[in-house]
Amino acid sequence: MKNYRLPEYSLMSPPEANQWYYEQGKITKKTRDWFNDRTEEVQFLAKASENKANELRNIPFYDIDFPIDHARMKEELLKVIHMKQDIKRGATKGWFCISLYDIIDKTEDCVTLHSGENENFKIDYHEDGSPVWKITDAGKKCPYIIDTIMKMTDMPMRIQFRSLPPDSIIRWHTHLRLPQMASTNKYNELYHEFPVHIPVITNKYVYMMVSDTEEHIFQSENRSVKNFVGRHITEGEIVGFNAARNHQVWNGGDEERWHVFFYANFIGYDSNPQFRRFL
Repeated sequence: MKNYRLPEYSLMSPPEANQWYYEQGKITKKTRDWFNDRTEEVQFLAKASENKANELRNIPFYDIDFPIDHARMKEELLKVIHMKQDIKRGATKGWFCISLYDIIDKTEDCVTLHSGENENFKIDYHEDGSPVWKITDAGKKCPYIIDTIMKMTDMPMRIQFRSLPPDSIIRWHTHLRLPQMASTNKYNELYHEFPVHIPVITNKYVYMMVSDTEEHIFQSENRSVKNFVGRHITEGEIVGFNAARNHQVWNGGDEERWHVFFYANFIGYDSNPQFRRFL
């Protein structure tokens, strides 16, 4: 149980995780019940979206046709780049994030969110027990990016700038097996979240790779994946990828890579007119 992370980050937070957070005093009974009710609702919607889910899980990448002003995105990145936080795990040289939209007020707390430790910052909840999502201190300096993504989907979950240092790799992993996502096979089958990337600063040696397997790969095994699709995403493109499969990111260049990153989902996509356009 100690590996569970904040249930706010799971579209389907398992009841056992919600109960554990309640017993730890991290969430109230009302919030625990809200997460449990949401899980039941998502299960129902997932069943209704099963055909679309199966279709998309056969696609490693998908392109999103939406107009963006790349120059404005880069301008906003440069305003907050000094606020980057070092995530010292998951990559050969770590990676960095600047949280723009989250359940936290300050982007400096995004390190804690990724580690799952020392969760001593304040999280606000609505009267019904649901978490309050906020524009962070860094996000307030990036109004164009926040506005653009909110026009793409009304359920973005977290929005961040994410970087990868030169000559480094984010190791093979699948989001199906991350502790803050679905934790059992029952929930894995209902996974409906796709990370969306918008390159802001990149180079021709940056590649994202999506494999043909969803099985968990322990980093200690140091095993490679032989069957995968690789893609370089250029400035101006918007691309989502299938994070249910093992995926890896490689920056073989000598320049730090920066992307705008957010999660989207297609649960109940028929009633989500914004994001369904891309499906």
